[in-house]
Amino acid sequence: GVTLTTVSRILNQKGDKYAPATKDKIFAIAKRLKYRPNALVLGMQSGITHTAGVMIPTDSQFYAQLVAGIHARFHENDTIMLLSWNPAFKTDKDDQQERHIIHQLLDRRVDGIILRPGNEHCERSYFEEIWDRGVPFITVDREMAETVTDFVGTDDLVVGHEAAKHLLGLGHQRVLFLGDSPEVSTSQRREDGFRKVFSEAPH
Repeated sequence: GVTLTTVSRILNQKGDKYAPATKDKIFAIAKRLKYRPNALVLGMQSGITHTAGVMIPTDSQFYAQLVAGIHARFHENDTIMLLSWNPAFKTDKDDQQERHIIHQLLDRRVDGIILRPGNEHCERSYFEEIWDRGVPFITVDREMAETVTDFVGTDDLVVGHEAAKHLLGLGHQRVLFLGDSPEVSTSQRREDGFRKVFSEAPH
């Protein structure tokens, strides 16, 4: 007995001008029919999908905790996380796969993208489409070498520094640093911090 517009406005919490009895009637019918709003339609209408793309490998406890923290914060803000993972991409084929996943996330109109880069040396053009669409983009853990992006990570120089200080404090003098390829910035900075402390320590 009311218009579609009236139903839509009431169900979308925009029915302040309608009588309480009308709103109660609409909500009762919606509950009986087990109505759920169509998130795809709402996203098309508002341009906000309440989804975010997250590309982080899940093959270590560190990354698992990182993903869990991201998920918890998104959940607090009524956002669904679309999780894809990118192992340590090294070949051109792997880089193409990573880019393909980014395009898939953009095609689904995510509100933002969080990425742990598989390759730190991608050119700016690699991410051009993200910025062209105005989608917020953050890299985590590994900072891009040739592209400036918003970044969240650890102070790896200090990590290496503190590890070396700890070993020196225990009285160790003969030590070995094991790290990844020099092309991996996190490992290189930790090694730099580690070496600096031992090079300055009295022998």
